Amino acid sequence: MSEANILQDGHLEIKEHSLTKYLIFKRLCEGLKFIENKFNYTIFDCFAGSGKCILKETGEFKDCCILIARKTLKDETQIYGIEKHPKVFSKLKYYMKNYPNVYLYNDDCNKIIPYFETLIKKDKFIKPYPKLFILDSWAFESKWDTLNYLSKQPRVDLLINFNVFNFHRNWNSSFNNPSWNVKKLEEFIGHSKEGIFEKFEEKGKVPPTRQCVEYYIDRIKNELNYEYVGGMLIRQKIKGGPLYYWIFASHHIVPTKIIRDIMCKIYFGSRKEGNGISIKNRDIYYPINKFIIDDYCGYKKGRLCNFNDDYF
Repeated sequence: MSEANILQDGHLEIKEHSLTKYLIFKRLCEGLKFIENKFNYTIFDCFAGSGKCILKETGEFKDCCILIARKTLKDETQIYGIEKHPKVFSKLKYYMKNYPNVYLYNDDCNKIIPYFETLIKKDKFIKPYPKLFILDSWAFESKWDTLNYLSKQPRVDLLINFNVFNFHRNWNSSFNNPSWNVKKLEEFIGHSKEGIFEKFEEKGKVPPTRQCVEYYIDRIKNELNYEYVGGMLIRQKIKGGPLYYWIFASHHIVPTKIIRDIMCKIYFGSRKEGNGISIKNRDIYYPINKFIIDDYCGYKKGRLCNFNDDYF
């Protein structure tokens, strides 16, 4: 999260589009419970936030990913949370203090992750199980070097926020003010700005939304060697502008299929409502090895989530 999202008391403030992201994650946790004998994930929330956040439109408190995971997964599941902002971390500690098997670190995830194996080596419970690292940073705070390190560790899956809104804004700003956030953009994408230019057809032009995310997903597949990668576009609630893709990368087909089917259902709606997409069409238009669920191509134009879900 960027500084602008931190309220004076340490809570994070979110907008309504974030509820879609949290809904996807909650449904994923529910799905993982059915396969826990084989995929008993340990969760690492690398930008854990304040535990609970405040919805800007209504002032309501909503659970962040770390609290969703703790409430949804079984008590034995180990959950690690990293948050670098001291004020936000104090709220995180407050909300998580009564939950079992939660371990919190007030640090920058990009600095601490390479040392995590030594931090948790003594914990014999964690070693045999796959790990899910959530990198939900709004302002390019996660770095490609961190993903590269994680990809070399055994049984690590990723859930990443790829922010096309900030990608475009930083790209434009880099022409008017070359020093403005160019370094963050380069560290996030793992290329120099000039190197990124070469990857797109028209040098100097803002890459289209779809082209941005395809480029990033292809790099995760080809350079980080993840067999299954895919994501869903999340838009602004009112204006409908593209904000970010919620991207999942895994070496395993089962959890990938779970999250792809969740995303299809949320994006296209329920078949009972006359919308939706059949299992056959999911496999045709959004194959497990690489899928991008958005309005730009694929099965048909998606719909905005209407948030009519019991959880919210």
